[in-house]
Amino acid sequence: MAMLFAILTAQATPTRITAPQSLNGTHIYFHEVLARAFAAVGHAVEIEGIADPARPRMKKMLKSGELTIMWLIESPQNDQDFVAVDFPLVDGLASRRILLIRPQDQARFDGIKSVEDLRRSGLVAGMGPDWVDLALWHANSLPTITPVSDPRRLYDMLRVGNRGVDYIPRSAMGILADASVYPGLVPEQRLLLRYEREGRFYLSPQAADMRPALEKGLRILRDNGTLTRLKENHFGSISRTLQLDRRLVLSLRDDEKLN
Repeated sequence: MAMLFAILTAQATPTRITAPQSLNGTHIYFHEVLARAFAAVGHAVEIEGIADPARPRMKKMLKSGELTIMWLIESPQNDQDFVAVDFPLVDGLASRRILLIRPQDQARFDGIKSVEDLRRSGLVAGMGPDWVDLALWHANSLPTITPVSDPRRLYDMLRVGNRGVDYIPRSAMGILADASVYPGLVPEQRLLLRYEREGRFYLSPQAADMRPALEKGLRILRDNGTLTRLKENHFGSISRTLQLDRRLVLSLRDDEKLN
């Protein structure tokens, strides 16, 4: 894949790109953006969705070139390991966190009015060991638990109710889909935890030559209004259903971002 961009410009047939395909369907927006961005600069691509394994495995696949591209929240580690595409994809929505909880636990969150209140509550967040959120929760002295095996076990641990997980922070853009996949879990009703990072595409190092064309295509989609329409189509109803503009915003300290 080292000469992928050269191939992409030289051949008429679509170029194969491998990208994650999520169980909850949130990949559909990113696949559509990818296809339209490349089409905008005259490149036909065929996106092969790879059913996403645990995120650490996905990142290994991206590093080795088994995956061409992923969408991730920006972080110094991601910037070091992969080729960042310099373009914000979801206007900060990926770093707006809603808490996935058991519905019978809503009362435990009703009195929380600050990050300090959440810290003092002793409520424990379940996270994967490589989640960007983990460093942020640690920076804010918020209790966490990280299972050593597949992080997807977290949802079962939360549903059971006696495994030390009180909530799972999820992106506003994906939490409704998560709740539909995992019956018995619901979005917490009042809070929005916020930090200032963008969701971006990250390319495999072997596909670095694709970055200029992709960035150019994304800028075209932004300037002609296509990207705004796609975001509204995929996420507009989510923002309204979750009432993001009415939630109490808790801003998280982000030492890593500041550095």
